[in-house]
Amino acid sequence: MKHTSWWIGLFSLWAAGVGAVDLNTDAMKKMQQRGHQILDAEQNLRTFRSANGQCLQVGGAPDQVGAGLVSRKCNGKAANQKWRFDDSGRLVSRGDTCVDISGPGKAGSKAVMQQCSGASTQKWRHDDAKRLVNAGGLCLQVNAGNIVAETCADAPAQRWD
Repeated sequence: MKHTSWWIGLFSLWAAGVGAVDLNTDAMKKMQQRGHQILDAEQNLRTFRSANGQCLQVGGAPDQVGAGLVSRKCNGKAANQKWRFDDSGRLVSRGDTCVDISGPGKAGSKAVMQQCSGASTQKWRHDDAKRLVNAGGLCLQVNAGNIVAETCADAPAQRWD
């Protein structure tokens, strides 16, 4: 009988411990969101909003090589809408891939994500007219929801706030 009481007591302690662990998922979610905000600020990550009110976004995972750039509804939490300029002047996604121009890098070419390199097609700046301009003088432009490189102009489709 003593042996049986011992097991009952052990089970009671275990059951009480299980009940004591109550995860507050809302609090955990808020802590995670705050952590992402701190990380974004630390890495100088930001979004680029086009004149149509949508944001520059990787059309896939932020680290997906070959993914095209698109214009989509802004979402402050979306990792594939977070960007920074690195010390080499490259426009880098949160996934550490760089904005590049597909093919020969001419006007009309699609903007895509590639492994970061020293290519001139990966050098970008945000000019006073709020355009994203590469070293070859092409600007990122919204074209039917996709992002292409076009000859720079004073066009709303090339403005990124």
